[in-house]
Amino acid sequence: MDIAERISDHFAAFGTDQVRAAEIYAEMDGLRTTPPATPELDGAKAYARGLFVIQNATQSGLASTLSTVNTFGLPADYPETFQTRMTALAPEAVVTGARMLLGS
Repeated sequence: MDIAERISDHFAAFGTDQVRAAEIYAEMDGLRTTPPATPELDGAKAYARGLFVIQNATQSGLASTLSTVNTFGLPADYPETFQTRMTALAPEAVVTGARMLLGS
């Protein structure tokens, strides 16, 4: 399915105009083929690491993380290793993940 078909299928769901929807889909398509620039990836990793700390700062947040670990069969040490794994994430891994999650 090309970008134009996806835009028409999901136009109402975005609640935005077609130009913005096209930009979103173009960005998603780009993630499948082009690794992010180092500064962009570094910023995203810093954001994710910080958000993870904030999300797990309460008992309910930690319970939610542990539920996610259980639901998706993640390693038991996921809460302890998230920061290290996130820091080590390479640009090529973003492309691989985008292809897995968004299709190739």
